[in-house]
Amino acid sequence: MIIYIDQIVGISGDMLLTALLDLAEIKIDKLIKFLPIQPRLKSLIKIKKVLKNDILAPKIAIPNIEDKISYRDFKKLIDDSKFPNQIKQKAHKAADTLAEIESKIHNISINKFHFHNYIDFLIEILGVFYLVEELEIDEVYSSEIKLTRGFVKCCHGILPVPAPATLELVKNMPVKYIEEIDKETTTPTGVLLLKLLNPKFYFPNMCIKKIGYAAGYENFEIPNILRVFLAEKADKNQTYEYDTIIKIETNIDNMNPILYEQLIEQLYKVGCYEVFLTNTINKKFRLGVLLTVLLPENIFDKVLETIFFYSTTIGIRFEKINRVKLKRREIELKTNYGKIKAKEVILPQGKKEIFPEYEDLKEVSKRYSVPIKTLLKSLKLI
Repeated sequence: MIIYIDQIVGISGDMLLTALLDLAEIKIDKLIKFLPIQPRLKSLIKIKKVLKNDILAPKIAIPNIEDKISYRDFKKLIDDSKFPNQIKQKAHKAADTLAEIESKIHNISINKFHFHNYIDFLIEILGVFYLVEELEIDEVYSSEIKLTRGFVKCCHGILPVPAPATLELVKNMPVKYIEEIDKETTTPTGVLLLKLLNPKFYFPNMCIKKIGYAAGYENFEIPNILRVFLAEKADKNQTYEYDTIIKIETNIDNMNPILYEQLIEQLYKVGCYEVFLTNTINKKFRLGVLLTVLLPENIFDKVLETIFFYSTTIGIRFEKINRVKLKRREIELKTNYGKIKAKEVILPQGKKEIFPEYEDLKEVSKRYSVPIKTLLKSLKLI
């Protein structure tokens, strides 16, 4: 099964939790009993139905505890909960990520960092990861993240919207600005959870089975709700995989050709999918090179740094592009000279084709002084 997170005005941790509860038809009490908090506080966590622009949606109420808790004590709360270990591990990652970002923003040691209003953060991170597993979700899709302007009052005083932590978290993720709203609609916890669910940001072909709703606290002209669709892929037997990647381009006409080898090596080293050069005739009829780089979204900053450090360019162009791939899996081929890694690809007609990894072929060829074509013949690939 898959889910599509439909952000109307934004996303917060409590709204994502509530929408998933609504989708799974699980009562909040089931999650509360796993929490290591006082019974009095547990009794204050409630969900009620409200109308948002005449749309009925559940809204959660979590007690706003003014007290704060240290980073170390918060992680102990996660360990003391009764959630499964794999859920605790994901919650630890969420807590670590937020603590690192907040401590960097406020220039303090992570060991001196404190979580404020920690009860809601605790139930949101544990609850969301638990419900995604309960729903047996294989893939997560989402609309772009909605951002607004304005100011928000918090323990650090009055901060601009989007909050600094939110901005750090949305790096390399698609965002859209909503001009009509001047209040915070997307929170750090909401973006944090979304990021850790590793979503693909497009609307997939799917057959929708159920819809979960959640209501926000504020009222706007636009419905302040979050919707999560539970669905099946439209074609279970399809041989294609879809994802979104970034393409970077830059024209270079003033660089010594011997520098390209190191540039390309470093780009592959940081995790780029493809790096290639195209001969061009640039302005003023200068002979030049078009550098094109394809990369996953999460290494965008590293790739920028690499290009500017190892080349002479002073500017780049980039865009997000959709990619379609044939389904494949990693396998190992047995030869008389040892094992060679390969990809087994499923073609549209259902036939399987094998592509050995060139670096493995090269290494075996060098070690045994055997031509690569001999290895390919032994594998019956030529």
